[in-house]
Amino acid sequence: MAVFTLVSDFTGTEPISLDEAKAFLRVDDTADDDYITEMVKMARQLVEKETNAVLVAKSYSEYYSHFPRNGAAFVLQYVGNVAPSPIAPSILYNNTSGGITTLSTSKYTNSKYSGFIKVEPVDGWATDIIEGQNAIKLVYNLAPELGLDSVPVLPLPLKQAMYLLIGHFYDNRSAVNFGNPKELPLGYNRIINQYKNTRWS
Repeated sequence: MAVFTLVSDFTGTEPISLDEAKAFLRVDDTADDDYITEMVKMARQLVEKETNAVLVAKSYSEYYSHFPRNGAAFVLQYVGNVAPSPIAPSILYNNTSGGITTLSTSKYTNSKYSGFIKVEPVDGWATDIIEGQNAIKLVYNLAPELGLDSVPVLPLPLKQAMYLLIGHFYDNRSAVNFGNPKELPLGYNRIINQYKNTRWS
C-alpha cells in the first residue's frame, strides 16, 4: 500500500458538461455557471476517490517506503488504462550512493479478476535502496476506458452518481440544515458500492 499518492490536476473536458449539469438542475440563467462548473469537477473527483476508478486522463505519483516483500509486485491504487501505451510506469528509488535510480525497464499487467495494475521490474528488485517514507516513487499515467469510437467511456451509473452529487450540493450550499437532516440519497450509495475497487495489499 502506498504511503501517499499525488494526483495531477485535470484541465480538460469533464465527463459532464456545464450544459448537461444545468439541464439536470433545471437552471436557465448564467449566474451560477462558475459554481456549477466547480460542482461538476468536485463530483468527478469524489466519484474517482470513492471508486479508485479513472474517469479522465491524469498523471499519478505513488510513494512507498520499501520494495514489495517476497518478490511481489506493486499494485497501483487506481484502475484504468495505462497511458501512453506501451510505456510502462517508471519506478524511481533512493540508492545507497545518495542518488536516484530509475528502473525504466518495468513490466505491468492488469489483473484478470480485480482490474488492478501490477508493476514490477523485468530484472527484479534492486538491493541498494535506502528505505524511508519517500524511498520509492512510482510515476504513471492513466486514462479512462475507451469505447469502439476511441471516446472515453463513463459508465452510465457513475454519470448518474455524479448528477446526484451535483444536485445535492447545488441544493444544499450550507453546512447547516435547518430542516430534516438526511444522508446523501440512497441511490448514490447503491451506485458507488457497485463500482468500488478495493485493494487489499
